[in-house]
Amino acid sequence: MPRAAAGLPDMHSVCGVGLRVTVQSEKILPPSARQGRGLGSPFPELPSPQLECIVFVLVQTLCEISVEVYLAADNPFDVVSQPEVCGRCRGRDCFHRHGVYWRYVQEARRKVARFLCRGCRLTVSILPSFVLPYRPRLVAEVDRYFEATAEARRSLSGADTLRHYWRQWCGHAPALRQTGWPAVRPLAREPREYWRQLRTAAGSMLVAQVQLVSRYGLGLLRRYACHRSAPRAWNAEAPGAGEQGGRPTHPLG
Repeated sequence: MPRAAAGLPDMHSVCGVGLRVTVQSEKILPPSARQGRGLGSPFPELPSPQLECIVFVLVQTLCEISVEVYLAADNPFDVVSQPEVCGRCRGRDCFHRHGVYWRYVQEARRKVARFLCRGCRLTVSILPSFVLPYRPRLVAEVDRYFEATAEARRSLSGADTLRHYWRQWCGHAPALRQTGWPAVRPLAREPREYWRQLRTAAGSMLVAQVQLVSRYGLGLLRRYACHRSAPRAWNAEAPGAGEQGGRPTHPLG
């Protein structure tokens, strides 16, 4: 759906800050750990070489891109663009490619692009909005299941998995309603009706998911640590391809 039709302005994206992950590296011990490593100290004696704690900040954002374009690309960097502004250090043009990770989309393993900020070491992964974070099924499949009757649901592919998603949605919907979005009153209390209100307000469930993550740090089925600081979502398709240009956009006014 065109962004203008969904009421989404064309602006530059800014990445937020999400999950903090600590790893260890064979370097010098931090100054705070070199002091007072005696009896009762929280810092135990470490073997040589001593270990340094390094904190990486991880963020996941969603990009609006068609299923066909994304799945046809062997390299995700061919169809998504790097952020223009880092929301942690506010640097511009400071991201570079930082490899990929693999995740399942339906039954196939697919690559997801990551970028790293040179200034503050913020790591951003770019997940296409047609999939659910940490779930293999497409948003369109979930939408079709949620709209189906009880009898029709039993005949759908992946019905057992989608039934589990429905239970998650029913438990998570009250938290989404507390945001007050969308701006229709009254907000439906019945889970299926509220799902429909989200779709109608955004134009599609793909855009609804982008808005929830960007505005409130909430996914469709649950809250994730990598979304909690509301990283901005992007519209990023093939660079230099007209309407599929890979320029990051801020989806919310």
